[in-house]
Amino acid sequence: MDNRFIDRDLINFLLLVLIAIGAKYYAPPIITTMVYIGFLAAYFRSENEPFWLAFFLVTADGIFGFLGRFEATLAIVPGLPEAEVSQLYIVLTLLKVRSKGTNNQPFYQSMMVAGGIYIAFLIAQGFAIGLTTSLQVLFRVAKEVLPFALFYTIPHLMDRELHYRQLFKYLFPVAILAFGAQFFTIMYKSSPIEFFGAKIETRRKILINLEVTADRAYRGIYNECILIIAYLGALFHLTTRHLKFNKNYLYLVTLSIFLAYFISATRGYTFGFLIVFVLFIFLIVEFNPKRYVMAGALATVAFIGLLSIPVIKIQFDHSIKRMETMLSLAEGDLTAGGTLIRISERGPRVMKKWAESPLTGWGFSDSFLKNRDLHTGNQTLLLHGGILGALVMGGFFIYFCGTMFFRSISLPKSHPYKYPLLIFPIFFVGWFFIHSSTQYYFTYALTPDIGLIQAIFFSMGALVYKNSFPESEDKYYGSGPES
Repeated sequence: MDNRFIDRDLINFLLLVLIAIGAKYYAPPIITTMVYIGFLAAYFRSENEPFWLAFFLVTADGIFGFLGRFEATLAIVPGLPEAEVSQLYIVLTLLKVRSKGTNNQPFYQSMMVAGGIYIAFLIAQGFAIGLTTSLQVLFRVAKEVLPFALFYTIPHLMDRELHYRQLFKYLFPVAILAFGAQFFTIMYKSSPIEFFGAKIETRRKILINLEVTADRAYRGIYNECILIIAYLGALFHLTTRHLKFNKNYLYLVTLSIFLAYFISATRGYTFGFLIVFVLFIFLIVEFNPKRYVMAGALATVAFIGLLSIPVIKIQFDHSIKRMETMLSLAEGDLTAGGTLIRISERGPRVMKKWAESPLTGWGFSDSFLKNRDLHTGNQTLLLHGGILGALVMGGFFIYFCGTMFFRSISLPKSHPYKYPLLIFPIFFVGWFFIHSSTQYYFTYALTPDIGLIQAIFFSMGALVYKNSFPESEDKYYGSGPES
């Protein structure tokens, strides 16, 4: 068991993140460019894949309100949109895999190839239907396809379970800080990035009133992608018999993630978290009254402490009211008391466009780029890839989850990989609920942050599956259904 919350590697990681923040928000553009190029050069020369994967995920998804999507960028070609540093990282992973020459293919390799072929079809279809051929638009499409390369590169570069333990060592503190950023924002009525006087562009400025009142709730959430993958990491390590992280630390990470979801008054994330947690309790954790009492006491103390702060109590009340609106949905009110327009307005608008090309959707066409909606996951998937595209992607998910599930139930309870295998299909159920109810995660067009966490999820699952067989040489985790 590793009882150290902080070690030298983590300190170096956080220092590097601070340098990235300083270069972006407090330095002139030329220094920013030089620092980011230095990061990319350092990664290409390094063999510490977990360190740099975590770092570039932070540049793509943020930390404590800084960095994040479209923030850490470089101008590659004058006149074209800037590329995110994380996208250039993906290009370098391709070059490293080619030079490394590994052959660690995941069990879903054939399904992955089928998906790649369909993406190529969607690109061709987009040109056939109508896609503006300006370099700006073509570059935009290329950037949304590039993250799928991670499904190929991450299994080759992160080919030991030790790599994933190291990865989560860096990501767990970021998840805790995500809740800290929400707490900070509510308490000080300002996002951290504005509070500390960072140099930010107009499009990034917070234009809404962040003050929490009896009539107005705070609806923000930081680091959605890191929260998702850190939640997977915490639950995965809680299944291990020989813990590689302090169990109380894992409880803290899990509680922080739940509080981050709940305090945002975001129903999809909160219920997605609870779905995974309930399945985890009933299917993996053995009943242990002492453990339940300790965990319950920790959560109770945390809630009492938070509710003693008046503005936090008001925000909690708003969150509870938002959760209660789901009762209206269960009773047949598709708007959930007028609070769920994605079902009554957004979804139908996307589906109306999809109905014009139902079999293969609109591909990477101008029509797709104009009509897609971040808040309608399954509808936007149909709009993009049509029924055929949904079947291809759905077939991949069923194959992955089914393979993991049936391998798990075929193993005896004493087998060290029985429960780690089961974590992945359980987790996917909750994640897909978030995709279906809050914002899309599973589409044929990805941002780097979403592409990175998907690649981590599926690559880690494939490695656990591989290591569950006797002939595997990478035996790192022992597991059991501990509570």
